Formats: sequence, C-alpha cells, structure tokens
Amino acid sequence: ELLPGAKISSDEELAEFVRANACHLNGSLCGSCAMGSAEEGAVLDEELRVRGVQSLRVVDASAFPSLICGQLNAAVTALAEKGAHLIASTHQLKSMTSQLEQASLASSPHWARLQKMLASCPP
Repeated sequence: ELLPGAKISSDEELAEFVRANACHLNGSLCGSCAMGSAEEGAVLDEELRVRGVQSLRVVDASAFPSLICGQLNAAVTALAEKGAHLIASTHQLKSMTSQLEQASLASSPHWARLQKMLASCPP
C-alpha cells in the first residue's frame, strides 16, 4: 500500500486524508481562467468570453469557478455544448444554431449527469 500508508489507522484519519487528496488532480484543471463577475476578478464573463480580449472564448475545465465533485468529463462536455451554442449564436450560423437547439443542452445525458453531480456537492 502506497497511499494513504501505514500512518493512517483510524476512520477519522482516513476521512481527513480523502478530503485533503481526493480532488488534487482536478485542482489544477479548474478555475485557472474562471467565469464570473468582473467585480470578483473573474477572467471570463457569463458567455465564456475573455475580458479585454476580442473574439476569444475559453471552453474547458479552467472556466469552472471552483472544483466540482466527481469526474470532469460530463461537466466539460456540457460546457462545450453550451460554448458551441454561444459561439454559433454570436456568429449567427443559422444551420448550426438550429441543430444545437434541436439537441438542446437540457436534453443532453451529460447535462443530466452534471446536474446530479452538482446536487450532491456540499454548499
């Protein structure tokens, strides 16, 4: 056994180890280019646009303002679908926009999984 190691012997110590280390890998992937309000100092606005830079959006895990509970795959896929819709709408690509509306974000199985994961996260 490499982790958590022999020094962890009680349930409380194991729980503390998990809390301290479980999201370590995701920590470097989320929030480095966070979406939020300008007052909070967020790099991205609510439409994933980089503040102060024209025609640049960030559509990956770095846009999440904080860590999520669980794997990033479903959350990033849902964000990518939303980002694609925002980009298509901005550039008025009617055929792409209508396709995205037909396969709306809310009906995506990834969106349903993301909602379930977010509901299970502590406040």
